Amino acid sequence: MPRWEYPICNLCGSSKYKIFHKNLTTWEHKGRFRVVKCAKCSLVYTHPRPRSGFISDYYLEPTYWGESARDLAVEREKGYKDIYKYILKNKQKGKILDIGAGTGLFLTKFKELGWEVDGVELSKYAVNFAEKKYGIKLKTGDFLDFYYPKSQFDVVSLNGSLEHLYKPRETLELVERVLKGDGLLIITVPN
Repeated sequence: MPRWEYPICNLCGSSKYKIFHKNLTTWEHKGRFRVVKCAKCSLVYTHPRPRSGFISDYYLEPTYWGESARDLAVEREKGYKDIYKYILKNKQKGKILDIGAGTGLFLTKFKELGWEVDGVELSKYAVNFAEKKYGIKLKTGDFLDFYYPKSQFDVVSLNGSLEHLYKPRETLELVERVLKGDGLLIITVPN
């Protein structure tokens, strides 16, 4: 099976695009990536991208942020202070779901505050780390593969994960279903 796939736009279905950035690199990997912009709706996405069977090659164990945190409170506040402030200003207690939860670091504050925490993460390594280090049980896999009842969560967060999804539109549609009517959707993406 080929390692790369050439997706169409996940928002409008168009196969026409313009190159937005080429030869992008990251500190974690030697490869170069190209980002394109849909000619019809302007959605920006990676093209080509690794097929789902090869994507784990790009998420290596030592690259999960917060894993080596010596002082949990300092590390998480450094990365999430503004997000915590916004959420806790609008919701004092409740049930939170983190999609792309990594090692569970983001959820630790809510667990300490008595919230019900739930999360989904592709990496088995990160899921095991979250349970062992923080006592947080995450689901391993893609959010779209799990069933959640309607209007279940007060907050759903995608912290640096939306840009990694193969089906972002479908994910957001499912988020809308599981989020309570007065719930908060928190999305952060790299700039």
